[in-house]
Amino acid sequence: MLKLYPTYRFFIALLILCCIAFFIELYANLFTVLILAAAGFVALVAIELLMLYSTAAPFNVNRRLRSNLSLGDEEFIEHTVRNNFSFKVRILLRDNLPNTLQMRNFEINAGLQGGQKKIFTTSIKPTVRGEYHFDFIDVFASVGFGFVQRRIDYNLSFIAKVMPSVIQLKKYSIANIKNSVLFYGVKKVRKIGHSYDFDHIKNYTMGDDIRSINWKATSRRKELMVNHYEDEKSQAVYCILDKSRSMNMPFNGLSLLDYSVNSTLIIANAALQHQDKAGLITFSDVLGNVMPAANSKAQLGLIYETLYNQKHRTTDANYPLLYYSLSKLTGKRSLFFLFTNFESMHSLDRQIGVISRIAKHHVLVVIVFKNTEIETKYRTRIKGKAAIYEQAVAEKYITEKQKIVKKIRGYGIRCIYTSPEDLNVNTLNAYIQIKASGII
Repeated sequence: MLKLYPTYRFFIALLILCCIAFFIELYANLFTVLILAAAGFVALVAIELLMLYSTAAPFNVNRRLRSNLSLGDEEFIEHTVRNNFSFKVRILLRDNLPNTLQMRNFEINAGLQGGQKKIFTTSIKPTVRGEYHFDFIDVFASVGFGFVQRRIDYNLSFIAKVMPSVIQLKKYSIANIKNSVLFYGVKKVRKIGHSYDFDHIKNYTMGDDIRSINWKATSRRKELMVNHYEDEKSQAVYCILDKSRSMNMPFNGLSLLDYSVNSTLIIANAALQHQDKAGLITFSDVLGNVMPAANSKAQLGLIYETLYNQKHRTTDANYPLLYYSLSKLTGKRSLFFLFTNFESMHSLDRQIGVISRIAKHHVLVVIVFKNTEIETKYRTRIKGKAAIYEQAVAEKYITEKQKIVKKIRGYGIRCIYTSPEDLNVNTLNAYIQIKASGII
């Protein structure tokens, strides 16, 4: 079956022939011109057909991308095309990309010399976790005047998984931060006090705690010697994900749950690098996944796979169920990062009693999200009655959010009030500060 398609140039040429035929009716002596024009047009089309079908395999086409894509990060697709013709060809490449990428009109226009190979790089930003199905690639080839195009189909079906962001995981790794002199947004905090797990004796250096001076070793060595203590390890660090409807609000293409998924992976990795135990709990109206804290080598991979399968629910969060589950799960004092969102004081008042009870037995950090779109509307000064009304509503909303954060902190609970884009930095800073303070 010939997969042949006329182009707009083909129809323009036909229109020109029709115009010539119209004028021939007025001037009969131009009939020969019509015959010559029609014959020339047919000859050109025939030549293009012969050139386009001179080989059975006109192109070598390949698509290249990673099998595991990072949620919310810029990824790249490489399309490689090699021209097997011995002459120049114009191509129109159309890739049937997944609908979730919102690139329905994706195409590549290029010219290829005989035997030439080109690589085309396209950036994408996956914003939904799950499987992305990449299907056929269609290549439309034309030569000469481009009256007709030959379509060649390439079955390059491929399934890529969009997983929690490994790129951000590596970026915010504790090891990378320690090796970086300047790391934007992440604060290096000096440890307050120390634990009493003795490690070794070392020479005194500026900044060492004078309370750790070992006077016996100092008298023997005749120079100041201090005891070095190692940090307390194997402490349980849990990330609690609220999957209720309040976490389905989208910002820059990602929902609050997706931002929390990426941040959870970063906190779990930081805890394991610090030799703490990392765990995960998800909940909404029902209890979801429960992964007891552990510091095994496979723990991060298990958390990674569990986060991949998280879906939001359309119901409200059941905090009494969460409190009951935590009391059964954790017998010792642990560190909890609660990723949730309260949009009104009324929603907080219904849950603050349960949250405060959790904070009595554990170190609790509540993450509340800023609505950056409303704050942008509030900062934008636009004239007009409608704009004034919108800004008044935005100001009321921002004030209520600030009262929510103030009330949570008034109960002695740590609260991170952050924009979704700054969530990773702020939660990692909170973990570093808590570990440095020695409260857990």
